[in-house]
Amino acid sequence: MASGGHISKSQTILPQTTTNIRMPLTDTPPGLEQVTVIIVTYNSAHCIAALSHALAKAPHVTVVDNASQDGTPETVARLMPSASVVRNASNLGFGAANNLGLDAVTTPYALLLNPDCTITPESIARLVATADALPNTMVVAPQLLDEQGQPQLNYGWPRHQWHSRGPAADGPVSVGNACAAAWLLRCQGEAWRFDTDFFLYYEDEDLCLRILKARKEIVIEPRSTAIHVNRGSVRGPSTWQTEWGRGFHHSRSKILFQRKHKGMTQAKQARRTALALGMVEVLLRLLLLRPYLIARSAGRLAGMWRAFEPLAMPARQRPSLTIAVLTLNEEAQIEACLRSAAFADQLLVVDAGSSDRTVQMAQALGAEVHVHADWQGFAVQRNRLLQHTKGDWVFFLDADEVIPPELAQDILAAIATDHDAVYHVTWLHVAFGEPLTLMRRGKGIPRLFPVRQVVQFEGVVHEGARLKDPDIPHNTLNTRLLHHSRRTIHQSLLKVAQYAQLGAIKRLERGQKGGLARGFASGMTSFFRYYILQRGFLCGRAGFLLSLVVALESFFRYTAMTVDRDHLQSPASR
Repeated sequence: MASGGHISKSQTILPQTTTNIRMPLTDTPPGLEQVTVIIVTYNSAHCIAALSHALAKAPHVTVVDNASQDGTPETVARLMPSASVVRNASNLGFGAANNLGLDAVTTPYALLLNPDCTITPESIARLVATADALPNTMVVAPQLLDEQGQPQLNYGWPRHQWHSRGPAADGPVSVGNACAAAWLLRCQGEAWRFDTDFFLYYEDEDLCLRILKARKEIVIEPRSTAIHVNRGSVRGPSTWQTEWGRGFHHSRSKILFQRKHKGMTQAKQARRTALALGMVEVLLRLLLLRPYLIARSAGRLAGMWRAFEPLAMPARQRPSLTIAVLTLNEEAQIEACLRSAAFADQLLVVDAGSSDRTVQMAQALGAEVHVHADWQGFAVQRNRLLQHTKGDWVFFLDADEVIPPELAQDILAAIATDHDAVYHVTWLHVAFGEPLTLMRRGKGIPRLFPVRQVVQFEGVVHEGARLKDPDIPHNTLNTRLLHHSRRTIHQSLLKVAQYAQLGAIKRLERGQKGGLARGFASGMTSFFRYYILQRGFLCGRAGFLLSLVVALESFFRYTAMTVDRDHLQSPASR
C-alpha cells in the first residue's frame, strides 16, 4: 500500500541477516499499551490469520476497511474479535483511510501496519522505547525483512536532495524517508496526517518530507524488524485489474509528488518524458506476452495521462484560501491581477482611497472591497486586510503581480495539508514590457500564511509578519510570481522616490546611518547584484534599466537619510 524501496541497490549495501522470521508469543512487553495499531485493508482477507497471531497481545487494534469484496471485515471479526473495525462505503485510498484511524487514536503512539506485514510485540516495544528516548522524532520505523529474513530497502533520503549510499544502519539513525508499511507515529502534539491527494503510493514520502521541513525527525530502528510480503496486501478478483490499479496509482502519485514539491512546470516535463517512455514500455511488454506486466504498464500510462485530473472519490474539505490585495489607483493593472487570483475562496481588496476606477473594477471582478483612506502605512493597511480575511490561509498579492496557473496549483497543493508553515515566492520580473526570463531567481518573499499563526504585520515598507510560533518552517513555492514592477520610465522614477523615502524612514527607525558615500556603495552593490549575479546582462535593455533603477533606489535611500532627514515623515505617503 505504501511506497517503498526509495534507495536503489546500487546505492546501499545491506548486510545479510539470519533473523528468525517466526513470531513467538510472549508476555506483553511494557509499552505496548501506549500503541494503537492501525491496519488499512482492501481485499486483504488472506492476511488476517497472520495478523491475528502477531497482534494477539496488542490491546488496541483498529482495522479500517476500504470496501473490500472478499469478506475482510467478517474475517477480522472472526479472527480478531477485540479489534475495532471501521467499514468505509467506498475505497478512500491508503492515506485517507489511515487518517480516519488516526483521528480516533487516544494513545501516545499509533503503529501504521500494512496487512502484508507482521511484527512481534517485542519489536513494537523497541519502537516505543526509541520514540520515548527521542522526543523530536515523529516517526520510528523498523527494518523491513522479506519472507526469507533478508533486509528490504525501506528507508533513505529524498533523492532530489542526497543519494543514499553506504551500509545499512546498525542502530537508531535519522533518515529522510521511510516506507509506511510499518510506522510508529507520534500522536501527541501536532497531528500529522497523509495528504489524501495521494490515493496510493508516495503519501509516505510526502509526509516524511513535510516532517523534515518542520525540523522534526524520522528514525529507523534496525533492532526492531517486521516481515513484509511485498505487494501482498491485495488479492483482487482479477490479476489484470489489480496490476492495472497499481500501475495507475503509482505513476499518478509520482507526478503529483513532483507537482507539489517541485512545481507544475517540472511536473509537466516529467509527465511528458514518462508518457514517451511508458509507450515504449507497453510495446516491449506486449512482445513478452506477460498479461500482468502489460496491465501494469497500461495502468502507468493511464495514471500519467490523468495525473492532473481529480479522482472520482468522496470530496474532502480543503482549507479555504483568501487572496488579499492592497490598492491605490491601480486601474491599469488591477484586472490582470484579480483575474489571476480568481481560484481563491475569498478575493479581498483593501483600497487606500483611489481616485480612479480601481474600486469599481475590483467589485466588478468579484472582489470584496473595503476602503480605508486614512493611510497610516503599509503594515497598518495589511493588518486591515487580516481583519477582513475569512480564509484559513491568506496569500498577499500586490496589484502589479500576476499568479500564473502553475503557481496557483502550487499554492493549493501547499495549503492542502494545512500544516503550519510560511511559504515564500520568487519573482519573474516583467520590466518595460519584457519578461526577464533569463534572470536568476532572487531571494524569496514570504506571501502565504496560515491565518491562525499571524499576530500582526510590522514595519514601514516590506513589512514583516509577527507569528505566534516564530519557529514554524519556511518553504519556497517552485513557480515564480510575475512581477510587473517597472512599466515605464516615468512610473519607475516615481517608485524610486517613494521607496527611497520609505526605506530611509525604516533605517532611521533602526538607528542606522546614511550618507552620500554609503548610498554610492549601496547603489553600486545593488547594480552588481542585479546586472551581474542575477544575470540582468542577459536580458538586454530591459535588464540594464531594471538594474539601474534598483541601484538608484538604493543610492537615494541612504542619501535621503542625511539630505532629507528633517523632511522624512512616518508613515510616509503613498
